Amino acid sequence: MTLGSWFSSGTLAPYATTLPAQFIRQTPEGYPANLDHAHFQQVDLMIGGYPKENWSNSHYLRRVLYSIAARPLTASLGFLYGGVLFNVLLSLFAFYLYRRFLEHRFKPSTSKWGLWLLALYPGIFYWIGLPYHHASIVPLCLIQFFLMSRFYEDQQASGKNVWMLFLLFGVLGLSYDLLPIFAGSLALLVIEKKLWRFLPTALPLALLPSILVNRTLSLFVETENANSKIIPTIIKSYANWSQSDLWWKEIKEVPRVLFLNFFDSNFWTLPSLFLLFLIFSHRVLLNKSYRPALYLLITIAGLFFFNNLAPPYPGWQLRGTWIARIYQPMFVPLIMFVLISFDELRKNTNRLALMRTALALTVILNVWTIFGGITGAPQLSNLVYHRFYMHSPKPVYSENLKKLGRRPLGF
Repeated sequence: MTLGSWFSSGTLAPYATTLPAQFIRQTPEGYPANLDHAHFQQVDLMIGGYPKENWSNSHYLRRVLYSIAARPLTASLGFLYGGVLFNVLLSLFAFYLYRRFLEHRFKPSTSKWGLWLLALYPGIFYWIGLPYHHASIVPLCLIQFFLMSRFYEDQQASGKNVWMLFLLFGVLGLSYDLLPIFAGSLALLVIEKKLWRFLPTALPLALLPSILVNRTLSLFVETENANSKIIPTIIKSYANWSQSDLWWKEIKEVPRVLFLNFFDSNFWTLPSLFLLFLIFSHRVLLNKSYRPALYLLITIAGLFFFNNLAPPYPGWQLRGTWIARIYQPMFVPLIMFVLISFDELRKNTNRLALMRTALALTVILNVWTIFGGITGAPQLSNLVYHRFYMHSPKPVYSENLKKLGRRPLGF
């Protein structure tokens, strides 16, 4: 994982190098950066106590948790090197927790496959090479899933546990906007455990950290911007729709978008593996051991339909095939389904060889995706990274690497 992180940094960082060349920014160290690099850095400057004129224009001021946690390293090593080092350490910490989680729930052979699937998951490496809060998506998804699973298994869980978890999820939501997905999933678990009477008081606790941060920021800057207005705009569209012909046109696209978002959001390999295992062990979907992951899958599906069934609305669009990355948290229920199914299918010797071959092929293709850039064979990376987030009209990763060279951080 550490080697893959290094080979996904510098000129090889996908979140920068998948942009059209004219939109790529450059760091003081001479490496490519994302178009919004200044907006990300301004949050770090705010946390570092710089004057307001140095950070007041950022679109991402509300996502403070990542910058607070990374600040000791960015202050001592610089924004780029300190931030990337923080990303690696955070990912390794989540990987350690994930390993412990697998060891307590699966047989050793199943756990090993689970470790390979995460250690070589391209969704880590797309973000990890730049000092932005997106690098917290995979670690925070894992951590919140572990907490949900532990809560679900706790027969003594009480209202206090419900309140604490919703509040904690609200705090973690200050790093990246994962709260709707995980608070929704947690609410379903709470209802199943017959603790639903605590939801009216727990849900406001989940919103409290964001409210406090936004109220504090509003004392210094204007907090409403193009990024923060997206969800309110979509909600308003459901109440104020009038263009029924245009709306029907959007609705007819939903099946196609659903198919492509499902595969594109997790780089095709993991969704394909999930579907193969689903053919042979669909009953796993109803297993109690899969319940937290199932509710996560249901909530992500709900988010998809909320985004894509909305009436036409102005501004930045969260519908369509171009931004499949929104549904990246689906990697958790996909991996969990594969591992639970493999544990069951191990008893069937006829299918075991097929399952092992599919797992091995997934790992090999992921290795090609992650290391394709540094080895000069980025054909697969070029395609799946573009499909994951189409912030370029066409795949340009290979083309940009030819111009920029293959230089990880330090070269």
